[in-house]
Amino acid sequence: MNEVQEQALVLAKTVLILVGVLGLGVPATMLCERRFGARLQSRFGSRAAGPGGVLQPFADLFKLLARQQAVPARRIEVVLAPLGSLVAVLLVFAAIPFGQSCPLGGRVYTLQVADPGLLYVLAAMAFFFFGPLWGAWSAGDQRALLGGVRYVAGQLGYLLCTGLSVAGVLLLNGTVSLADIVLAQTATWGPLPLWNGWLSPLGCVVFMVAGLAWAGRPPIESDPAFVGIGTEYGSGYGGGQLALWQLADHARLLAIASLVVVLYAGGWHWPDFAEPGPGSLLDGLAKVGVFAAKTLVVLLLLLWVRWSFPGLGPGRGRTLPWQVLLPLSLINLVAAIWIATLR
Repeated sequence: MNEVQEQALVLAKTVLILVGVLGLGVPATMLCERRFGARLQSRFGSRAAGPGGVLQPFADLFKLLARQQAVPARRIEVVLAPLGSLVAVLLVFAAIPFGQSCPLGGRVYTLQVADPGLLYVLAAMAFFFFGPLWGAWSAGDQRALLGGVRYVAGQLGYLLCTGLSVAGVLLLNGTVSLADIVLAQTATWGPLPLWNGWLSPLGCVVFMVAGLAWAGRPPIESDPAFVGIGTEYGSGYGGGQLALWQLADHARLLAIASLVVVLYAGGWHWPDFAEPGPGSLLDGLAKVGVFAAKTLVVLLLLLWVRWSFPGLGPGRGRTLPWQVLLPLSLINLVAAIWIATLR
């Protein structure tokens, strides 16, 4: 395969990721959050748009697009801030292996756009914070800008705990490649697969809690809307920009669920069902189905936490990473070093 064909293949994978995430994954996440949250709180939820309310995410999109927009002081920044945040989240999906391989037309294709490693994923997660800060500045209000600075400052502790929990995965698997991390979890100990979730449960919990903060979900009060975007301070934001913020908001939650599956739940692997190695086209699609099923389970678990626990509030939300998550992540790192030495 020459260089032109490789670039065309990467472009085709990128288009598939965009269609899959924005066209299927994000609307499914929005609907799942609405319906599952309504069921947990004994409410009906969305059920007017389409059968069972399946068209409610698209109805919300059209409603936001029809919202009148005021003329902002910084027109370009109002558009680029939510768009940059969405692009930062999509960069995370570019590194996620949704399956191992899929043979088609006599060739074997990897189900991953690129594999730059875990450091790239952490960098993309950190790059996301420039979007809310830029959006708060583009609102044209000093109080919104101070809220954006406070939001980014509060997120630094959670990002540090995320990196320390991921460091345990690096020690257990000895690689920064996401595809190789999944392959390292295909080993078994008797009937039990050696997934990182069994070897490092504390790191998995820390990663999920810090991931909820990055995704802007309660019980941790860290939503970018808290910085003044879309409120009376950010009056320059119209429906189109708020729709981009909403897409980025739900894409973050889906990205965290996917990363939990890749790092701690074996990715596409399932014992005696999805074994490593290139197989048939049906086998490749089955691995994608295993990955999607695991992602759905993790997503429901995150939504259960989101709808079941009361909010911590701004004060406790700022002290949680430094007083609770950071000591736990350090304990997890020491345990990972010990397990890696024994192995």
